[in-house]
Amino acid sequence: MVALRGRGMLQIHKNTKYDPAKSQQSLGRKKDILLSKARTNRWTQCNWYLTFIKQKKDAKCKQCGAKDTTEHVIDKCSKHDQARECLRRKLSHWGNISSLLASKDINVINLVANYLVTIEGDRKIEEDEARKLNLANTNTV
Repeated sequence: MVALRGRGMLQIHKNTKYDPAKSQQSLGRKKDILLSKARTNRWTQCNWYLTFIKQKKDAKCKQCGAKDTTEHVIDKCSKHDQARECLRRKLSHWGNISSLLASKDINVINLVANYLVTIEGDRKIEEDEARKLNLANTNTV
């Protein structure tokens, strides 16, 4: 079996009926990357993924103790209830996470991307505060 390279791969991409990258070109790089990471469960703000790549030892959510996966963060974690409720009010239907992430409607994709940006910002602030606390504790010892 020969691996396709160059023009062969380009032809496959041209024949694909739905290309999420093309449908979300207007969103911007940050949102595009967050959507791709959420779709593949490779979101670097999730402890599960950080454990998977051996950057953390514990895959549990700091807020509720459940397994901290992309699905948990987006759909279940109580830390993001307010942002999630705001997203639900803006959407005509909620469905499950997979259906929202796979939506072809650019308005839905944009709302989900904004939600992911909000969650990522909250988690980065939390991580920075924890890092500062650890640094302060090591300096006092």
